[in-house]
Amino acid sequence: MFTGRLTWLTEGQTVIWSLFAFYSPSDRGGYLRPHVSYDLTDQWRAEFGGNIFFGQEEHTFFGQFEDKNNIYVALR
Repeated sequence: MFTGRLTWLTEGQTVIWSLFAFYSPSDRGGYLRPHVSYDLTDQWRAEFGGNIFFGQEEHTFFGQFEDKNNIYVALR
């Protein structure tokens, strides 16, 4: 299993771009979690992201969730 995270802060650290990834070479599948957040004020943050699963076989851990991809929006 390989994992990794890339994070990039822009606009004076008010915008955060992030990508978190898992990959399993034995199952030939994985999971991506892209995420963007924007600090509107010191108290409010807007967020957008998603969960993306991929896999060669339906019986593998990540392959069983391939149809469960989703996106989300949040205001905190």
